[in-house]
Amino acid sequence: ASFSLNYDSELGRRYIQSKKKQKSKILDGQSEEEIKAEEIKKSLAQMKSEANLNLNLKFENFIVGDNMKKGFISMTIVYSFLLVFIFTLLAFLVLYTQKSRLVDSIVNESKEQLYDENFGS
Repeated sequence: ASFSLNYDSELGRRYIQSKKKQKSKILDGQSEEEIKAEEIKKSLAQMKSEANLNLNLKFENFIVGDNMKKGFISMTIVYSFLLVFIFTLLAFLVLYTQKSRLVDSIVNESKEQLYDENFGS
């Protein structure tokens, strides 16, 4: 079993450079939270440039707006009708089974009466 180790010199140089910048910012009086926020912004900007992402397209941005309210209302109506349909279907199913049992009991009772009338003792 053999393995190889690759070293990306450009990535290593950027990592060392970012650590030096971080130390200098700490010495300048910035808090660690501010430094982390800056790093996150930089990494998001880098992701945007590499992956061609639009950072304005976030979940929070899709919720607000008049169109989203209309969409929410229309989906609520659709789900309401779906629930009403499901409950109606269940009610029909329950009624069908009850009527089926009633018909079965009537048929069985009729058979017993006919049997008793014809072959009864």
